Amino acid sequence: MATLVVPKDSSPIEDAETIKRACKGLGTDERALISILAHRNEAQRKLLRQAYLDLYHQDLIQQLKCEVSGKFERGLCYWIMEPAERDAAYAKEALEKATPNYYKIIIEIGCTRTSEELLAIKRSCQFLYKHSLEEDVASHTFGDIRRLLVAIVSTYRYEGHVIDESGGILEANIIHQIIEKKDFSNDEIIRILSTRSKKQLCVTFNSFRNIYGSTITKVMLALVVILFFKHSTRKII
Repeated sequence: MATLVVPKDSSPIEDAETIKRACKGLGTDERALISILAHRNEAQRKLLRQAYLDLYHQDLIQQLKCEVSGKFERGLCYWIMEPAERDAAYAKEALEKATPNYYKIIIEIGCTRTSEELLAIKRSCQFLYKHSLEEDVASHTFGDIRRLLVAIVSTYRYEGHVIDESGGILEANIIHQIIEKKDFSNDEIIRILSTRSKKQLCVTFNSFRNIYGSTITKVMLALVVILFFKHSTRKII
């Protein structure tokens, strides 16, 4: 596994100046960008981004979008973003794609982030895109998928330290039964996914994997795929 090696005493101002030089002229010095950005941790990248803004009155991400393109641009920009900002961008991209494979990103964000982390993501969505996360989810989804995804990103969860192992097993079985019966209007799965704490959901998801041999992500993706094509078939008819 690769390890991020960072200098202990990097200068945000010097880093910003190096990046600015790399962006001057007819071509962009991508190696220079990598030499800086690939060797700075999250705290250092945050200071670098602020230093660039202070020096040149331009957001570093916007500068990079003008200089590089494709997967390289996407990777650099996501790497520089703060976690909540990055999740907001992931959510926006997923909703714009509007396919079952991308909806799993909303499920992952809604189910694996704490209430405080999810609140920070919502603030980033509002600041960056001038829409609430709930509005975006609702406007890009439909039917039972909408009910499920809006509920997952809307609820403020209990985030205490108490977990219920037996309750996790019970709710893993409930989720499995709902999916087996294709009872997608059942409110229980929405209740479980939208109200349980991150730690409690981890217990439920681990129990599901241990009992049924499949991760909850795969199962939820399968659920969303079925709901998606169920709705598409209705539209054709």
